[in-house]
Amino acid sequence: MIPPCPKIVETLALIARCDSTDLEDAVSVLNRDQTLAAEVLAAAKSPVFDTPSDANFLQDAIDDRGIDWLRSTVTSLLLKRDFDARRVPEVECFWESIVGRALIIAHLAREFRVAEVYEAYSYGIFRDCGAVLMLGRYREYRLWQDRAERSGSSDLLAFERAVYGVDHSCLSTLWAKQWMLPEHIWLSISMHHVRADHLAHPLDHCDITHRLVAIGALADVNDGMRRNPKAHEHWKREQQFALSVLGITESQLNALNEQADILLTFP
Repeated sequence: MIPPCPKIVETLALIARCDSTDLEDAVSVLNRDQTLAAEVLAAAKSPVFDTPSDANFLQDAIDDRGIDWLRSTVTSLLLKRDFDARRVPEVECFWESIVGRALIIAHLAREFRVAEVYEAYSYGIFRDCGAVLMLGRYREYRLWQDRAERSGSSDLLAFERAVYGVDHSCLSTLWAKQWMLPEHIWLSISMHHVRADHLAHPLDHCDITHRLVAIGALADVNDGMRRNPKAHEHWKREQQFALSVLGITESQLNALNEQADILLTFP
């Protein structure tokens, strides 16, 4: 059910474990897939997340960004490729929603210094990829998910486990682990619907996993309030949870909302 880890992801993981800073092997591996290589170079030159690289060659871009950025970028691009291969209209629409929220997550991660931007983006797009598997397997899944989002339901995982025997968070976590994402990323994915009191404890402010969960919640609030303002009380609770974990005020968050909206209009 979960796609096997792409060979290139496994190879880049092996290269990353080496002590050598020579990344020529990584370039050689990427050049076997010219389409992917071009997409990686374009990502390095994009101003969406960071100061764009002025590199015109793949080697320069990788030297500039580093192997961890490369692994994260390649994995994200291959996830998009997997989604495209499914050729299901509902999946295409769902992907657009995932990307929109992932962009906000990456933006908030940078502003609140939660994680590297590329890591936060990976967390954002893998966070709900398990729902894509369920969407492709169960025709009625999208209808129920839309209804749950409109009502601001917080019982999505319980419903999925009761009806299907598994929830999308579990599938997303397994997918992220199988595709060799860093531990703190797949841990955050596994916890992204957890709202236990201990996550909002001040001692957790330095825990990257909890902070990623919190900015993911803020991204959901941003998107959810725009699409369904009637579920205001649900989104308000989500926002308060996130602010508590991050140790920030509502006014600090509001200062970033306009920037996030602009980000979503970026081509």
